[in-house]
Amino acid sequence: VLAGIALSSCGGGSQAPVPPFSQATTGNVAVLGTDAPMANVLAFRVTVTGLTVSDGTNTVSLLTEPQEIEFVRLSGLRGLIDLRSVPTGTYTSFTATLASPMISVLNTAVTPPTVQAVNATLTQSSVTVNLPQPLTVTDGGLVVLVVDLRLEDSLMTDANGDLTGQVNPRVALRVVPPDAPDAEIDELRGGVVSVDMAGST
Repeated sequence: VLAGIALSSCGGGSQAPVPPFSQATTGNVAVLGTDAPMANVLAFRVTVTGLTVSDGTNTVSLLTEPQEIEFVRLSGLRGLIDLRSVPTGTYTSFTATLASPMISVLNTAVTPPTVQAVNATLTQSSVTVNLPQPLTVTDGGLVVLVVDLRLEDSLMTDANGDLTGQVNPRVALRVVPPDAPDAEIDELRGGVVSVDMAGST
């Protein structure tokens, strides 16, 4: 016992202090969708399967689950796509992954004109663009990312100006503070999942 005490009291040195546990910090990112319209296109539906941002090393998702979005109804409006809590940091690139596009056009070649559905094809299912300004997420803060689908640039046409059915996604992005006019939500869709008559909620 004495030998053990002697060994522990000399020559062992002191242990380095254990750094305090640090919890990862997070902030919130609201993703709003909007659209630039295109003549004769009455609807453009597409399933958004992924939205991510990257800082060059780490990639985080901004989408809780895939969503089917009809972008033409967002012409001049801004609808909430998702609100996610993500790790704090400065993100510099954005990637959107899409699937199953569908176009509805006004067919004026017949009398009376009719609405015609076009099964479209994506020339690429994923599009990555550099953010025009970094998306900086602070601890407990909120920042808004506006995703503008440039429909006229995305839907490909032939020499006569008719739609070919091919879709080459083009998006414009804006990072805005939550109190900016562009951060206002014009449309929010949801469903009633429960009613509490006793609690009047």
